[in-house]
Amino acid sequence: MHKVHWTLLFLFLVLLNFLSSCSFTTSPQVPILRGKVFVEDIKREITKGYPISGAIVQALEPESERVIAKTESDREGHYVLYVPPGGPYLIRATKNNLELLDFSPPIRENTIYNLDLTGISSTAITLVLLETAREGYDFQSVNAESIKKIARFDELLERIWEIVVDGGNPVNDGRVLQLVRELAKALFPNPQTTVEASSFLTPIRNVTQNKYYFKLQDAIDEAQSGDTIIASTGIYRENINFKGKNIVLQSTNPDDPQVVAETIIDGGNKGSVVTFQSGESSEAVLWGFTIRNGSGNTPSPNPGLSCGGGIFIKDSSPTLEKNLIMQNNADYGGGVYIENGSPSLLGNTIETNTSTISGGGICIIKASPTIGDSNVGFKNIIQNNQSELGGGIYVDKDSTIKSDSVLWDKAFYVPPSGWPEPNYTAFNIFSANNHAGGSIGSQVYFEACSVNFTVKGLGKISIYGNTVTDQTMLFPIGTTFEIEATPETSHGFLKWVINGTEYSTDPCTTFTASGNTNIQAVFGNICKIIFGINPNDGTNVGSIFVDGAKVLNGETETQTIQYYPEGKIINIEAQDLAGNFQSWSTGSNNSSISHEVTGDAEVTANFTIPPVKNVTQGVYHSKIGEATSSAQAEDILEVSPDTYHENGITVPEGVTLKGTGEQDATIIDGGKASPGITLQSGATIEGFTIQDFSSSAVYVAGENCTIKNNRILNNQADNGGGIYVSSEANNCTITANVIENNQATNYGGGIYASTCSGGDIYQNTIQYNQAGSAGGGIYLSGNISYRDNIIYKNTAPKCPNVSTASGLCE
Repeated sequence: MHKVHWTLLFLFLVLLNFLSSCSFTTSPQVPILRGKVFVEDIKREITKGYPISGAIVQALEPESERVIAKTESDREGHYVLYVPPGGPYLIRATKNNLELLDFSPPIRENTIYNLDLTGISSTAITLVLLETAREGYDFQSVNAESIKKIARFDELLERIWEIVVDGGNPVNDGRVLQLVRELAKALFPNPQTTVEASSFLTPIRNVTQNKYYFKLQDAIDEAQSGDTIIASTGIYRENINFKGKNIVLQSTNPDDPQVVAETIIDGGNKGSVVTFQSGESSEAVLWGFTIRNGSGNTPSPNPGLSCGGGIFIKDSSPTLEKNLIMQNNADYGGGVYIENGSPSLLGNTIETNTSTISGGGICIIKASPTIGDSNVGFKNIIQNNQSELGGGIYVDKDSTIKSDSVLWDKAFYVPPSGWPEPNYTAFNIFSANNHAGGSIGSQVYFEACSVNFTVKGLGKISIYGNTVTDQTMLFPIGTTFEIEATPETSHGFLKWVINGTEYSTDPCTTFTASGNTNIQAVFGNICKIIFGINPNDGTNVGSIFVDGAKVLNGETETQTIQYYPEGKIINIEAQDLAGNFQSWSTGSNNSSISHEVTGDAEVTANFTIPPVKNVTQGVYHSKIGEATSSAQAEDILEVSPDTYHENGITVPEGVTLKGTGEQDATIIDGGKASPGITLQSGATIEGFTIQDFSSSAVYVAGENCTIKNNRILNNQADNGGGIYVSSEANNCTITANVIENNQATNYGGGIYASTCSGGDIYQNTIQYNQAGSAGGGIYLSGNISYRDNIIYKNTAPKCPNVSTASGLCE
């Protein structure tokens, strides 16, 4: 048999061009893979779907399946992996039963690689690629597009999508894998060689017969005594039976606790997870699995009572080695039930199992098991199990245990001088007159565990004030101790990581020893983050908050600098004040984002500015009326081009209201409502189109007002359809306006000037206005001059263009 030619696969991945890479301006210490776990909705639009948060994302060597890097996706599905140069690496994202795949390109030093979505499409392409390599096809000329163009590729995408939506695992689905094989054959109908299967396609291998399976029970059913079956990491939702076969069923590396924790047989509470009841001998071996969620078999003579939640052994003597048996339950033997046999339990951890009657961890009935062998270092850890009788082990009077097992071997711990004495946790062992060397009875024994402390970055760890950087210590199970992380200068504390999982971001915390543990304090370089707001003219448009604390106020600050340890995730939020949040400089348009500190960076919040600005006060408003109501004398209000559907606007004393664009681009539309715009003393309005009011468009209420460079049209009133100048409005100026198509029921279709004194009307175009009585263009009853105007085609029964109070027509 020949293994996959991974050099060819390396070249193939270059051609695939799954992702783009970019050089990092400040070279990272190690290459970085960035991606997003995202389930596309291929039933509708490929860009729609949902991110997968909290997924475990791993980079693996494709051939050996060795984990190179591991992380967890954030709430938006993003992940970052720090990997060594080399590759290409297989990317696997898992959450619960979901598994998605992707491939990286070859990895160079000092480079960040931005992967495409790790989702349905990448999983489909990766599965076809793996099958192509497994079958030994000549794939050097293939690219991603050629895979996508295969006739049934869309069918593969739909099948994977349906499985994901139903909560299944597409990587182990039989129909998916059949489609994958058909697509690979469509690419290359003539295989070159026969090669080993990838465990991602067929995760279970009988290495003796060189056969591959999806289900453990299928592999057992076809096995012969003496065969060895190896299962890759993953969750196998089965209840299996060895059926009298003396075979070895093992994980890929039983000596690696992480592999054991990730190679899971889940019984789904549908009976015992693993059954030995057909005379299996010590050569029947279960080696390096996590056994969980079993509910036990119900054998005669106790029908209705369950036995052996995790493992049921009857009339058999198998070997259980280096397994984690946890979270199972039964009436007898929550973790393991042994009846009429001499099995060996070596190096297992049996914890958090429950029985209602006897033997929370192990129940032994008429049997002679070997539980642990300290001569070869295979001691079992039996802890935190519960039962009415024998929380750890129940042994009946007809059984004999052959062992000096860990459960009754005392593991002493002597703390350093001056340290507080730890609390010990005891295990209850119930025995009914058994013969186990006279040492079991109901005695209390202690179980110790090793805790390994390491530091990543520059800093130190202290326990009870004593420094313990990079060393291993023993603690009795149940010991609670305080740990403190202290960074060196230029570094900051980031987080505690316990057994590969983030434990706390508090530099001072506590930890209770419950098993062998790796505790790591992670420190990072201090990085400078520059926060900014756009526009940065000092206008109060918004603020920036980091982890709930304000770091930038747009009213008084345009930039601020904060410092964070490298690797820290900071939650950034932009809050609107006068403006509307638009986007971050990082590219996101979500006002709340998470940012991983990977080096010095600039983060700017961009705001869309409201259209009305009080230039004097430096404040923005979304409506003209809001701006004028808060304006003060001498303020200048600038209005951006748009149509403003408002009425009842009052321009206060001494305030200037001006449009910043062309007249016909900045429109105040009354919508056939009233009142129009009122000018108080000293007010100015310029640069607008003012239209469609059911009263005078502009009412001049005070003296010394200015109306200039406006278009005033399509308004209607009793007097002064366009402009009404009150008797109090002395010395007003009306200039350079276009006043047209306005109507007055009585007088002054365009302009009505009452008994005011002074003022000037000049250089206006006044046309196509009409009045019901007199003065279609202008009606003057006060001492106000008019000159140099174009007054044209206005209509009225009397004086169609200009009428004065004295009755003169012009």
